[in-house]
Amino acid sequence: MLNTGNRAQPLIRLTAQLAVGALLLCLAVANMYVRSTWSEPEDGVLWTTTPDGVVAREIAAGSPADRAGVRAGDILAEIDRTPVDSESDVVARLHHASSGDSVTYTLVRSRTQESLRVALAPIPSGARGLYYVLAPVGIFSLLVGAGVRFRRPDNQATLHFFWLTVAFF
Repeated sequence: MLNTGNRAQPLIRLTAQLAVGALLLCLAVANMYVRSTWSEPEDGVLWTTTPDGVVAREIAAGSPADRAGVRAGDILAEIDRTPVDSESDVVARLHHASSGDSVTYTLVRSRTQESLRVALAPIPSGARGLYYVLAPVGIFSLLVGAGVRFRRPDNQATLHFFWLTVAFF
């Protein structure tokens, strides 16, 4: 009787390991695409919900709200004539806007209402250059690990090396 199950087992494991590598490679490419095209606007204000309403707790220096004249302690009553009840309302409105759009904030300051136009700016994305240098290094390490494992599938050390490169990736 011929036992083909023992011969197929290593091939199935190798195929599964290479499939993991291919899946991770596809996710890396998708992540790089999303990172390069993602943009979300912000106003530069830390809004907090208090019993008095949504209050500007902190304003980043040089931010769109700072340039428009928003001050710490201002209460945000409306955005584009839509009432604001919590900071999640502010976040929801900003998610619907694009960078460069202007919104009108109706603020309560010293018991008087004041309207300000705030031109939204993109959220700073950090060190993009460093990301685009390190991402190919991770991809290269994954490819090296998969290549070594594919060339020597019977060697147990290549299995450990493969999973180490997956972790490094």
